[in-house]
Amino acid sequence: MTHSLRSDAPPPNGVGGPLPAALERARVVFEAKLEEQIIRIEQCQRDVAADRAPGKAMREIGALAHKISGVAETVGHPNIGALAGTVDILIAQGQHNGLSEKAILKRINPTLERMLDALEAALDV
Repeated sequence: MTHSLRSDAPPPNGVGGPLPAALERARVVFEAKLEEQIIRIEQCQRDVAADRAPGKAMREIGALAHKISGVAETVGHPNIGALAGTVDILIAQGQHNGLSEKAILKRINPTLERMLDALEAALDV
């Protein structure tokens, strides 16, 4: 079976239909939550640094990074997805290796700051 490459050929199933509309809605929802997620992550950073429930704060950073990494690329933010995925992995590795939350925060901070910068840049689009 061959597929036509003509520009007047009908689009593949799903193109221009409900799937792109659903992805656009998902992108809008994702971007609407960015500011709240940035604020939450920054508060968790301060909580870890100040020893205010650092375990809970680090788990929240990890959960937010995991959620962001799972959605960002799908809705058109591949750089954010990659950075969030790296943060998620680094936290899991640090926890697996028995590092303290402060040690994990120190380890993830460069990538976490790049992720936060990317999230903030996405707000300005």
